Amino acid sequence: MNSPDTALFLPHRALIEVSGVDALAFLQGQISADASRISEKRSVMASFNNVKGRMLAVFYVSLWNNSYWIETQRDIAESLLKKLRMYVLRSKVTLTLREDIGVYGHFSDDSEKLSTRELPEVTNILELKEFETVTGPNFFAFRLPGTEKRFQSYDSITSPPDTLGANSPALSDWIAADIRAKIPLVTAATQDQFISLNAGLQNFGGISFEKGCYTGQEIIARMHYRSTLKQQPYVVEGSGDPPDMGSKLEYNSSNGEVMNVAATSNGWIALLISRISEEKQSFN
Repeated sequence: MNSPDTALFLPHRALIEVSGVDALAFLQGQISADASRISEKRSVMASFNNVKGRMLAVFYVSLWNNSYWIETQRDIAESLLKKLRMYVLRSKVTLTLREDIGVYGHFSDDSEKLSTRELPEVTNILELKEFETVTGPNFFAFRLPGTEKRFQSYDSITSPPDTLGANSPALSDWIAADIRAKIPLVTAATQDQFISLNAGLQNFGGISFEKGCYTGQEIIARMHYRSTLKQQPYVVEGSGDPPDMGSKLEYNSSNGEVMNVAATSNGWIALLISRISEEKQSFN
């Protein structure tokens, strides 16, 4: 399958394939979400944490062609792969960074092209709900969370796609849409910095409080059941140069931390993790 001409290649995203007879059990013991919810019709969002409950990665996990696919930030993909392999032990699991498969983004105005693909089940991709998927032997796509209708697809890279810089207007628009949806993010600059509850991962079904143990589960569960949540994500905008990822900004009379940021025509938009408050603020 060739990607639609209007698809936006997302160079900042990477895919790790998890295969083998123990793949599901392996994921269930490592990720924050309930891996049993993953099917050929549904993806999940999840995190991989350290023992203190701080996120080393946030990702989507999907089932496609009998393998599980972890989609995460490219700048942490190698380190995530290395850490996950440490937990394989005697499990019959193989983890592979798939450089031959790319991640593509589709805004709703071009997503109708996806529905023309030959799929095992006739479906209109524009009617998919959040995290629902459509798959075929050479096709995979799912609906992203958020009020804006956006989709991501995975496709073989037969030739190197045009690499878009961080300041590309199209790529900035895509990241800005992630920010408006308050989609959590971990990059190389912010590993070990955020706790999943503070980042709002639970709002996307990315944390299970019923399944068995996973790394960092004790800290996260304690915060949840003791209602000690003191921070949450905020969307903030400002003029001038965008702040650095992981940098601090004063917000709600405290120092918030930048989880994600994108340039806009008027300056920048950022996802900030800060003290819970009803106040809103712009940075000029």
